[in-house]
Amino acid sequence: MPDLYPLPGRPTVLPSLKKTIDLKRSRLKMALRLTPLFIGFFSSQKLSFGGEIYAGEILALIYLALNLGRLKLGKGIGTLVVFGMIWTICQFISDQVNQSETVDSVKGIGAPVIFLCTFVALSTYFDRDIRRMRSFLIGAYLGAIPQFILFPSEYFLGNAWKWGIGQLVISLFATIYSFFIARKKNAHLILLISIFSIFSFFNDSRSMAIFPLLAVTAYTLLSRKRLAAALNSMKGSFAATKMLFFIFAFLLLINAVFTSIFSSDWFLDKLPEESAKKFQIQASGEYGALLGGRSEMLVSVGAFLDKPLLGHGSWAKDTGGYQDKLTALKFALGYSEKDEANYNTDLIPVHSYLMGGLVWAGVGGGLFWIVMSRWLLIEFIKNFRFLGFYFYNGIIELFWNIMFSPFGASARWSTVIFIAALYCYSRHLSKHGKPH
Repeated sequence: MPDLYPLPGRPTVLPSLKKTIDLKRSRLKMALRLTPLFIGFFSSQKLSFGGEIYAGEILALIYLALNLGRLKLGKGIGTLVVFGMIWTICQFISDQVNQSETVDSVKGIGAPVIFLCTFVALSTYFDRDIRRMRSFLIGAYLGAIPQFILFPSEYFLGNAWKWGIGQLVISLFATIYSFFIARKKNAHLILLISIFSIFSFFNDSRSMAIFPLLAVTAYTLLSRKRLAAALNSMKGSFAATKMLFFIFAFLLLINAVFTSIFSSDWFLDKLPEESAKKFQIQASGEYGALLGGRSEMLVSVGAFLDKPLLGHGSWAKDTGGYQDKLTALKFALGYSEKDEANYNTDLIPVHSYLMGGLVWAGVGGGLFWIVMSRWLLIEFIKNFRFLGFYFYNGIIELFWNIMFSPFGASARWSTVIFIAALYCYSRHLSKHGKPH
């Protein structure tokens, strides 16, 4: 006969506590699926075949080939595919006109093709079972670790936090917090992000410090009914256009604020000497800290205007002296202490998804990223009240990259993972009305 009363010295709460722990473990097991996790991990392995490509991009091409007859493209994906094809065609024509080297042309034309195919494949894979997405994301971010250990880049060896570990930490944290933690407290989120940002600042990683702070601010404020109602009012006609104007105004504000901060002796005295000197020089220029950190814009706009229709071709070579122009402009505007050229590449300086498309392929290449920006805003505004911190942090980072970061293999892979996750999760929310 079983005991009906607790034995002496045996706490009565233990069975209940054990039951709770077992329940949490079972929920975690249900949430974390091993197959998508493994696929995500394997997919994030970078390979080199004349150029860089990810295992996941190869898997995506195979997945598409096996599912061609069953693909159902939504309206949003269809629009991106059309403009991606325009980008591809313009890049092909540009390479023929500019007589780009064959290897460069293959990589340049292949970038939009691989990007779009991976996006369609991942979106199809996630959309068939949205529960795959969160485990795939965890695996994909963990998949960067072998690269850090086995094939570290020079940048990584110089500053491991800025060029790898920091991004891995914030990506994993944002994913786990958004998809695996049932009861979330904003106070905990704010505290952890603040610690992360302070650590990033002192490791010479400004953008990595600032973006999560902006994301947690937006995430917290938009949980309030009044501010959420203000963003809701932007829905409807021209919603994305309104938001783009807001983003532009916000960038001007951010530029003014951080120019002031990076010029402050109080702030600079607390940084390592090398970082403080770099921040001070970038903030002392005529147009503020933003352009100081992304000075390539000073000449990439001119390079586009020189050949606006077809661009300069894939991996556009600097035959027009743009590097020298950039050196002279940086010195004249106060962004450099010396009027001496110091560059280790023969390419036209572009440090932006958008400007890279415009300079390489002409207006057709840039048009894709403009359409992409509008699409991202529409998807975000549609269900922002139910989107987790992962999407707030990701969309801020992606908009920065579209305007101020180069579109290489790593950027191509990280971008396609995020936009596929946003599309499928937003689509799931539209159908079911709440997070799953």
